[in-house]
Amino acid sequence: MATETLTTYANGLRDNYGNEVVMSLVDASGSHLKSIVPPNSVIGRLAVNNRIFFRGMGADRGGRYAAQFPVYYSAGAATSYAQGDAYPTATNVSIAQALAEWARYWIPMEMDGLLIDGGQGNSIVGDADAIALEFELKLKALFSKIENDLVKAQAGNNLSGVKTWMTNTGTFEGLSLADSWWQPALKNGGAATITRAMIREVFAQLADQNARPNELWCSRTQYNLIAEVLGADIQYIEVQSVEGLIRTFTLDGVPVFPIDSMEPSGNAVNDEVWFVNTDMMSLHFLPQGTATTDVELETKAADYEGYPIGIKPIDPGHDAEAMIIKCYPQLVCKNPSQFGAIYGLATS
Repeated sequence: MATETLTTYANGLRDNYGNEVVMSLVDASGSHLKSIVPPNSVIGRLAVNNRIFFRGMGADRGGRYAAQFPVYYSAGAATSYAQGDAYPTATNVSIAQALAEWARYWIPMEMDGLLIDGGQGNSIVGDADAIALEFELKLKALFSKIENDLVKAQAGNNLSGVKTWMTNTGTFEGLSLADSWWQPALKNGGAATITRAMIREVFAQLADQNARPNELWCSRTQYNLIAEVLGADIQYIEVQSVEGLIRTFTLDGVPVFPIDSMEPSGNAVNDEVWFVNTDMMSLHFLPQGTATTDVELETKAADYEGYPIGIKPIDPGHDAEAMIIKCYPQLVCKNPSQFGAIYGLATS
């Protein structure tokens, strides 16, 4: 076994772990690679809400194209009329086209040639178990990077995270966030501690936009500050997570979730509280390869066309065996006006 090369292992790792990655992302009740899907994460919340897919949005075009969909933002106005009134002039429906691009993520994995060929026993790096362990750690690092970017504004080659559309400036999916019909409900916290009045204001704005969030996301810091504001009025419920039922509190009947990736100051969102409609967002992975064994999924069969990761052997140019673990994710939001945010809050 120790004389096997990573080139040989690549296919084996893909076949053995491909299904586990799939199930970790779509099965909220099983025991899989939970290290890549922590319960307090964007990926974890989307997994519980069945909003992760292994295809693009263009199912009628093979399901592998970047998401492109129409946005209807004006249909004219209906009016009452009196007997004998002339027919009114029709107003055309106003339509814009939104486009979300695929992003690219990868991480290299390498084993020294001497260790592979000379290793013997379970404790040696060249052993298959050690390679499998390193693969799992690399896989965790890959998804950790994606999770961090899911809360950030788009920059460089990164995907467009939630923060990208939690603003009223710039563009998202090719459309201007300055347009009211493509704009979330926003409240500037003014560096103050969050208050019930701020929360009520955003809920009211969303109601005016015919929107109702089903979850609130925030950093652990804001989660604790909200709990302090609620005081004796706090109401707890049990909700589903990727690790079973967890206990959290609600705001206006909406459960609040601390998202670990929103806490680090480097991600620049630990001073925000997001009002989220998970039905309006989805995380897609471009399928790579084809499953060689049956996979039981909780989602529709059409949602699964291949593995969300690819494993490609490469020549490192020196005495070693190497491969690249890669994936092509895409976070899609169908309507930013169904979301809201309180930003610029105090963090202590």
